Amino acid sequence: MSNMSYCRFQNTSGDLQDCLEVMQELIYNWERLSQKELSAMHNMKLIAEEFLELYDDLEELKKRHNDEEFIRMLVN
Repeated sequence: MSNMSYCRFQNTSGDLQDCLEVMQELIYNWERLSQKELSAMHNMKLIAEEFLELYDDLEELKKRHNDEEFIRMLVN
């Protein structure tokens, strides 16, 4: 199920934190994942790399505008 636009980053942030905790368990407790979960984890890595690139682009855009103007551009 997809997230509602008004809370997608809030919801996804919590889900990502949960995934990080599972990954820590994988390192320290040698737990196993299904092939589908392993594939999804790899896909998340690719998505996260793109997210970081786009986040950096937004940071550059923010530098070109004052904070108030930048917030107005992003907030409904």
